[in-house]
Amino acid sequence: YSDKRMFNGKLSLINTTLLSPWDVALFGGLRSRTVDDGRLLLDDWIEVEVELPTQEPLLRKLREEVRQAPVWMSIATSWDTVAAAAMKRSKALFTVLGAIVLGQEPDSAAIDFLRRWKLPEVEDGKALEAAFTEEDRLAIEESLIVKTMAELKVMLREMGQPVSGRKADLVLRCADALIYGKDGPPEDWGWLDVDGGNQPTEDKKKIAP
Repeated sequence: YSDKRMFNGKLSLINTTLLSPWDVALFGGLRSRTVDDGRLLLDDWIEVEVELPTQEPLLRKLREEVRQAPVWMSIATSWDTVAAAAMKRSKALFTVLGAIVLGQEPDSAAIDFLRRWKLPEVEDGKALEAAFTEEDRLAIEESLIVKTMAELKVMLREMGQPVSGRKADLVLRCADALIYGKDGPPEDWGWLDVDGGNQPTEDKKKIAP
């Protein structure tokens, strides 16, 4: 609803939108808490009731998944290996959930993926490593350049890299670590202009001697 008003001594909601029970149960409320009888209370006035006791923990778990999904998505944009894996799980979970809510047959491949999924274990300094190549460098640097110095330094620390230097240095160091890993590119690799001229850094390719 967009507004609340008093009419004839009664509180009324203005400009309301019709929602299904599942819409309210999964996405409703900015705040939630458990009342004395164990029921879920949203924004201190919407009581969520379930038909079976076993549905209560399921509902709470699904609401937690919905809350965490945007967080994982935000972290995954920095090529965090764990966050990227969690995002794939969330996508599969919501695909199955959406089909169930709509009364459709859930995707069997998504269900099988959820049953087999495990949170990946990563070594120190490898949390942000990904399977990138030099062909991906331009796209990587374009994504990194919009980040703040603080964000770039966080990424570098997670990859075990130095955090000193200008922003351009941090972007280059992040890109190298994402492409080549913690040890960075081979020392005998160098920069050559694509057209043989003095081109900006983004128009250059890194090639082996």
